[in-house]
Amino acid sequence: MKGFLLLFFYLSFGYLSAQETATLFIEDGNDDAYQIYYMYFPATDSVGDMFVDQEYLSMGFDAWPIDPAYHTHHIGLRFVNVPILPGSTITSAYIQFTSFIANEKPDRIYIRGEKNPSPQSFTSEAFNITTRARTDTFVQWDLPEWQAFIPGPAQKTPNLKYVIQELIDQAEWTVNKPMAFEIYGVYTLLTDTTLPRQSCAWEYMGDMYAPVLTINYNEPASVDEQELAKGMNIFPNPILNTFTVSFTELQAGHYEICMYDLSGQQACTVHEGQLDHGDHEFRLSAGELNLQPGIYFVSLSGETGNMVRKIVVKD
Repeated sequence: MKGFLLLFFYLSFGYLSAQETATLFIEDGNDDAYQIYYMYFPATDSVGDMFVDQEYLSMGFDAWPIDPAYHTHHIGLRFVNVPILPGSTITSAYIQFTSFIANEKPDRIYIRGEKNPSPQSFTSEAFNITTRARTDTFVQWDLPEWQAFIPGPAQKTPNLKYVIQELIDQAEWTVNKPMAFEIYGVYTLLTDTTLPRQSCAWEYMGDMYAPVLTINYNEPASVDEQELAKGMNIFPNPILNTFTVSFTELQAGHYEICMYDLSGQQACTVHEGQLDHGDHEFRLSAGELNLQPGIYFVSLSGETGNMVRKIVVKD
């Protein structure tokens, strides 16, 4: 179905350039977890215990005067239904954590994506985070002091746009796929004991305090939309109920304005018929159109081309 959807939009609609924002939440307890990687020196043995049901997530590095002396902590995060089309350009992205406990120790964290177009949920199987394929691209995060239960600038990652771009550029990537990340610490050569950072997990209070991924991106550009109009605008977007679809300097001609869901099925027809040259505005109601919460595409199809805008209908 997803392959049909992509073919449908490529052949029937074409694409356009538009700044979009996707805000994604952890939706299930199996989509966030952490793993401790114990290293026994000088032996080469290691243990990769998984923690899928904890109320907190642990990332960073431990140094203790006991055996095993060195522990690296790895967080795994998985976000589902990422609504980014292939060929999009990521302009900025970050993950916002909420601290679980205070921590004033300095720490250096690394963030990579899981190099897999369909990453799976996390399990209790040993090493279930560190055995996954990683992106070549990574981001270094030097953590400042954390206070407890704060989702502030200190708990916000640096820009992850290059990591996410590598994920979007995978040949098998399609819209509405899941996306996963590994956030981990490494040996820091510190002489004193270091404590890993703990952030709130989904198990603590659901998505209220769990990590949130925000991605800003531009969708692929259309080659023909300038032949139709200078612009299509939808306000507000996301939509709660009433919204407006407007066109600037539309060329005269016969047009069909329709809405489609993510499966490629037509949800409704807004207009079909002749439109004069100039500006046009359609005031609509999600309730009257029977649009259920979700993602839709508004399509303007004319004799000289097609243009599309994405909308999100909220609960």
